[in-house]
Amino acid sequence: MKTKFLITAITMVLFGISTASAQDHKDHTGHDHAKMEKAEEAYACSMKCEGDKTYSKPGECPKCGMTLTKVEAKAPAKEYYCTMKCEGDKTYAEKGDCPKCGMKLVEKKADSKKKAKKHDDHSGHKH
Repeated sequence: MKTKFLITAITMVLFGISTASAQDHKDHTGHDHAKMEKAEEAYACSMKCEGDKTYSKPGECPKCGMTLTKVEAKAPAKEYYCTMKCEGDKTYAEKGDCPKCGMKLVEKKADSKKKAKKHDDHSGHKH
């Protein structure tokens, strides 16, 4: 009887600690998404004095003195892959069927190299 009570008490304490810990986080990455979006703003010289170089703040071009203009963020190109991995991690630029096995190609949502971007997709869970 004492053992059951002890196990129940320990389980409740651990559950309470894990729940409180999960609620303390703004999100599971520890990042503030509003700050992340703002950090992605970029400014560049319209004369392209320094090629495609961008700056995080508005101001003047250090080479020609022109006012830096805001650069619109380009949507990342979509990639598609075969869920059977017939050709390893090969991706395709267009949707369609796998040339090897014929299965329908699926859109690649997040790259493992870009783990921070993966956390932008909040589908499948609640905060």
